Amino acid sequence: MSPCPRSTRERADRVKADLEACDDVLGAVVLDPNEGPRAEWTLEATITGDRLSPAAVQVLANQDCAVISTTPRAPEVTRGVIGF
Repeated sequence: MSPCPRSTRERADRVKADLEACDDVLGAVVLDPNEGPRAEWTLEATITGDRLSPAAVQVLANQDCAVISTTPRAPEVTRGVIGF
């Protein structure tokens, strides 16, 4: 099992909540490094359109997060993987 620092989990939860408050974010889920596809904390967010709004970008910048990848899911819907 990978270490699971409480501070990283709390940060992931904070980013999730802040992103979900943005109008273009349809939902987000925190992925534990022991359960998700990556060996680190990640967050998957689903947004309308193909670009993050300035508010969502600011959330990521405030928490020093990075977009790892994006995948179109349907017309006007994109899924992004965010790393901590």
